[in-house]
Amino acid sequence: MLRDQLIATCLIFGGPASAQEIVAAEYWIDLDLGFGNCTTLVVTPDQELDLEGAINMSGRSPGLHTVGLRTKDGAGHWSLTNITTVLVQEEPPSLEPIIQVEYFLNQDPGWGQGDTAWLGSSMDTGELAFTADLDGAVAGINTLFYRSRTTDGRWSLTNNTPIHVEAVDNTVGLIDRIETFWVPGMDPGFGNATQHIVASPSANLTDLLFKRLSQWTSKWVTRSPFAPTIVAGYGA
Repeated sequence: MLRDQLIATCLIFGGPASAQEIVAAEYWIDLDLGFGNCTTLVVTPDQELDLEGAINMSGRSPGLHTVGLRTKDGAGHWSLTNITTVLVQEEPPSLEPIIQVEYFLNQDPGWGQGDTAWLGSSMDTGELAFTADLDGAVAGINTLFYRSRTTDGRWSLTNNTPIHVEAVDNTVGLIDRIETFWVPGMDPGFGNATQHIVASPSANLTDLLFKRLSQWTSKWVTRSPFAPTIVAGYGA
């Protein structure tokens, strides 16, 4: 559908001080048919007109067109023809609801083949937040792409943002030694307190710590190479 009207506002002067009243106005589009033979605009006779009229552009193809406008006074004299260029544009299509947002990492799998970030129906997803599955990411810089689809099957432009992925070492070390020191008193420093070798190294020595708590009768502190958190308690 084309925009079928152009609202034109022109300030037209009648001429010298002795000029006649302006009694008529006309316009043409692309082709001048001659004085008095073009499309008429309704005016109120006056020596000076602030003319605002609707110039019908229906049926004109999209693109640039030439519009000519002129007036006539009471003595039958025509003014110079004022010429301007008009751009006719197609009406933008009506907006359809967004029903899907998809995303992918680094390589485009094709329209509709990405991972689903959201499903629903909305005219605006500007505030949408989602958690991306990064299982396929590599350590370092990755690119996260995302786009949306409307009910009529049209896809948006593909947006992207860089993300940095760090490799995490989930290896759990075995505790094979603990050390203790009495408090109140000075911490002799890591590795300088009384050493206790763990016969069966483990990632969790909770049971061993409780056994020691039941045997000692003073406030004490214990720590291990793989468990830097200080644990304090009293004996039974």
